[in-house]
Amino acid sequence: MKKGLVAVIMVGLLSLSGCLAPKTFNGSSTGNEDQFITSYSVLNTTLSNELELEAGDIVDVSVENNCGQLEIHLEEPGGHKMLREKFLTTSESFPVEISKSGKYRVSVIGENAKGEVSIVKQS
Repeated sequence: MKKGLVAVIMVGLLSLSGCLAPKTFNGSSTGNEDQFITSYSVLNTTLSNELELEAGDIVDVSVENNCGQLEIHLEEPGGHKMLREKFLTTSESFPVEISKSGKYRVSVIGENAKGEVSIVKQS
């Protein structure tokens, strides 16, 4: 009887510990020099990728954020942030024209976010 009670208490404590330590990311993410795509049920972290872009390229940004807060940054070579957008619950798409050639860093930052982001260079 005592062993059973101890087992029940241990299982309860382990269950509670899952509530106290929120997940940082649950989903999938893929990226290369032309695109960065992520879909998640939990995003409480920053995901990043580098894109190789030329002046005049168009990058299509698509955001579907079902809850929480989401932020997207697109950083030019040299560190200047050319795009810094915050999103709450939304579904939207927009193009971004690239002004200078080089490696661009894209970052997707979530706080209790759920949804998907697609950042793809037009071919």
